[in-house]
Amino acid sequence: MPVIPTLYFSDIVYSGISEEVNVQLQRIQNSCIRKQKLKWLDLNNCRIFNVLMLLKKILFTGLPRYFSKWFSLLYSNKRNQITKSHTSFYDSSFTIRTTRIWNELPQSARDAPPIRVFRSLL
Repeated sequence: MPVIPTLYFSDIVYSGISEEVNVQLQRIQNSCIRKQKLKWLDLNNCRIFNVLMLLKKILFTGLPRYFSKWFSLLYSNKRNQITKSHTSFYDSSFTIRTTRIWNELPQSARDAPPIRVFRSLL
């Protein structure tokens, strides 16, 4: 089984990993890239890209509903609201990490309606 598709397939799920594990996974990807002479995003940037694409699809279509209810979009400035938490566990959750990444995007990228325009702005 090829290693690169396996690393990319579940990258959203393991986006909260420790720096040590991230470095180990990056080394695996780098060795695969050297063998195949490809120019790919590093794993961290690939995770960020995939998280943003998933969130854009959730916000644009409202589907799947079990995800869309987690993100309350503030239409006044197109930023997602982050609820205050009292635990570090919640701070590292998918919802909070994704919302922080989304809020760091420039306004033009957050406003881009079609998915392909959004993708090109990333």
